[in-house]
Amino acid sequence: MSKGKKKTSEIDIDIFIKPNGKSLDIREKLFILEYLADPKYNPERAAKKAGYSETTARKKSYNWVGGGRRNEKSYIKEIITKIQAPKLRKLDKNGDYVLQNITKVVERCMQEVEPLLDKKGNQIFKKDEEGNLRPAYVFNAAAALKGLELLGKNEGKFVERMRISEDLNVKVVDFTDANYKIMCDEASGG
Repeated sequence: MSKGKKKTSEIDIDIFIKPNGKSLDIREKLFILEYLADPKYNPERAAKKAGYSETTARKKSYNWVGGGRRNEKSYIKEIITKIQAPKLRKLDKNGDYVLQNITKVVERCMQEVEPLLDKKGNQIFKKDEEGNLRPAYVFNAAAALKGLELLGKNEGKFVERMRISEDLNVKVVDFTDANYKIMCDEASGG
C-alpha cells in the first residue's frame, strides 16, 4: 500500500461460495451486500434491491439471515456472519476502550475534591456556619454518578423493568430516583 492512499473495506471473493463448492448467484451476492449496507439490516429491503420479487423478499428473506426452519439458503447467514466477524471484533475493542475511559473518569471524579478556583486560577474561600473563611472545594457528583451508572448497566446491574397489570397493559418504568422512590412507596403500601 503506497503512502497517502486510504485503506478501503474489501470482501474476499472466495467468501461467496456455497457449502457444495459452487459460487453464489448474482442476486444472492447482491442480497448479502445490500443487507450489510442497510443501516437497519432490513433483509426484505435488501432482497428487493437485489432483484428478488416482492413475495420472495417478504416471505423468505428474513429466514435467510435469521436461520428459520424453512431456510433453503442457510449458507447466506453463514457468509454474512463471516463478513461481520472482523467488524464485531473491532466493536468489542471499541467497547473496551469506552469502558476503560468511563472507569478513568469515574475514578478521577471520585478522587479527593478539587479546590474551587476563580477565572484567574486563585483559590475561592467561603464562610462556614461560624463565619470563618474556609477554602471552597468542588466534587463533580453528576459525572461520577453517570459514570457509575454506565459501568453498572454494562455489568447488567441496572435493568429497566416492565410492570404488567392484570388487564395486560404494559407500562415501561424509567429507572430514575423519583420513580424509584414512588415504586418503593407503592411496594411498602405507603
